[in-house]
Amino acid sequence: MISHPGHGIRRHPPTCWTYKRDKASWEKGQGEGKGQEDPSAKELKALEGDWKVVGLEEGGRKASEDDVKAMRWTFRGSEMQGMNPGEKAGDKCKVKIDPSKGPKHIDLTTLEGELKGKTLEGIYKLEDDRLTICLRDEKAPEKGRPTEFTAEKGSSQGVITLERVKK
Repeated sequence: MISHPGHGIRRHPPTCWTYKRDKASWEKGQGEGKGQEDPSAKELKALEGDWKVVGLEEGGRKASEDDVKAMRWTFRGSEMQGMNPGEKAGDKCKVKIDPSKGPKHIDLTTLEGELKGKTLEGIYKLEDDRLTICLRDEKAPEKGRPTEFTAEKGSSQGVITLERVKK
């Protein structure tokens, strides 16, 4: 009931609306009180942590198990740093990804050292605790981003396979 001055009491029929929640949108973060996370940020969180190199191929040649056994990559936020056996930590790289592309895109821009400012364009796939990255050599940027996970002779591409280090 609503009271109006000078008119006494006026009765209005109750107003009622019924809403139906779209379950799919709600689960994707569209629901009330739940913000939608940027797909790139979500994917970077999935890469977070330490990874050991289990495979490396370049120019049609595969590295031996001994060559890669102590190699590591560490992702922290939007940065990555590699470690080769017996060497100091490698140069840090800024990681930029686009998981909406097919195959997913990754760019590694060197933040320090001899290759500072150079960007390696690549593609990646993340399957459970296995990460596969194919990168174009920094000396052949004119060839563009790789489109397949190959490292054939003359392709100027390298494929690195990593497995998450279990704590």
